[in-house]
Amino acid sequence: MRGIRRAALLPALLIGVDFLDELWSGVPSVGSPGIQAAFGLSYTRLALVLFVIPELLGFLLEPPLFILSDRLGRKRFVCSGLLVLALCSFVVGWTASLWVFAVAMALAFPASGCGVHLAQAALMDSDPEHRERLMTRWTFAGTLGDLAAPALFAVLALFAWGWREASMMMGGVLFVYALLLIPHRFPPPNGNQEGGGATPRVLDSVRAALRNRRLVAWLFGVWLCSLLDEILVVFGSLRMRDLGFDLAARSVALAACSFGALIGLALCDRWLRRGDPLRLLALASTSCLALYLGWLALPSAPLGPILLFGVGLASAPLYPIAMAQAYRSLPDQAGMVSALGHLFFPLTVALPFALGVIADTLGLVASLLVLLAQPAGLLVLALMGRPPVSPGERDR
Repeated sequence: MRGIRRAALLPALLIGVDFLDELWSGVPSVGSPGIQAAFGLSYTRLALVLFVIPELLGFLLEPPLFILSDRLGRKRFVCSGLLVLALCSFVVGWTASLWVFAVAMALAFPASGCGVHLAQAALMDSDPEHRERLMTRWTFAGTLGDLAAPALFAVLALFAWGWREASMMMGGVLFVYALLLIPHRFPPPNGNQEGGGATPRVLDSVRAALRNRRLVAWLFGVWLCSLLDEILVVFGSLRMRDLGFDLAARSVALAACSFGALIGLALCDRWLRRGDPLRLLALASTSCLALYLGWLALPSAPLGPILLFGVGLASAPLYPIAMAQAYRSLPDQAGMVSALGHLFFPLTVALPFALGVIADTLGLVASLLVLLAQPAGLLVLALMGRPPVSPGERDR
C-alpha cells in the first residue's frame, strides 16, 4: 500500500520541480539590480555572469548527461542535480567574491538542467498514455513559479531582505525537495523493466534519433514556443511604450497575457481528458494567429489587454502539446529527446540579436510579425498528422 501511494505521489512531486526551477531562476532575474550593485558590474558583465556563461556551460554538459540517463536511470541525475543546485544557491547568496559567485551561477545551470529536464523525462516515462496532460500540468506549475518570484521579493522586502536571502531560501527548499524525491522509485528508462537486451552505442543512438524526422520537426516546434514568451514581453513592451502606454498600462496588458496563459493551461487539461491533442493544437494555433494579428493591428488601451489575454489563452497549449509529441516520436528515450533539444541552442542565442536588427532597420512591428512563426509553424505540425505509436503503447 505504501509503495502504491509513493507511485501515485511521484508525478505530483516531479511536476513541482518545474515550479521550483522557475522560482529559482526568477531570483537572479528579479534580483539583478541588487546583484549588479553588490559586485559593481557593467550591464555587459552582468549579462555574461547571469546568462551567457551559464547557458554555454549547460549547452556543453547537459546533452551527454541526458543521454546517459536513458541507460543509468533518471533518479540519480534528478536528485543529484537538485542537490547541486541547492548548494549553488547557498553559495550565490553567501559569497562576497565575484569569481565564486560566477562559478556557482555557471554550475547551477547544468545542475538545473539535470534536475529539471530529467524530472520532465521521468514524468513522461511515468504515464506514456497521458503525456500531453502531464506536460500541461508541468507547464502550469512552471507558469506559477514565474509569477511567484516577484511575489517572493515583495514579501522579502517587508523584512528589508533581498536577493541574497532569496537565494539561500531557495537553496534550503531545493535541498529538502531533493530529499523528498530520494525514497521514490522512478520509472525505468528505455521502457525496459529489467534492462535486458543489447544496448546500442551512444553515437549509434544519436544518429538514429537524428534520422527521426518527426522528432526533429517537433523539437523545432518546441523551440518555436520560445517566441511568444520573454521575447514578446520585451518587444511588446517597447511597442506599447512607443504607442504612448505608460508603465501601469503596459503592466496590465502583460499581466493579462500571463493570466490568460494560466486559464488556457487549465482548459487544455480539461480538453485533453477526451479530446485529440493535435486537433486542439490546430485550433489553438489558428486562434493565436488571429488574436495576435488583432493585437498588432488594434493595440489601443481598452483592446490591448483583452487581445493579449486571448493571445496568452490560445498560446498556452502550444508548448505542452508540442513537447509531448516530441517525446512520443522517440517514446523509449526521453533523455535523448531532452538532449537533442539543444540542437536549436544557436537559434536561441541568435534570435534576439536578429530581432533587434530587424527592429532597427524595419521597425518594431516587423520584429513582432516574426513571432507569428510560432503559431504558424505549430499549425503546420498539427496538420502533419498523428505521430507513430510504439507497439508497447498500442498494447496498453
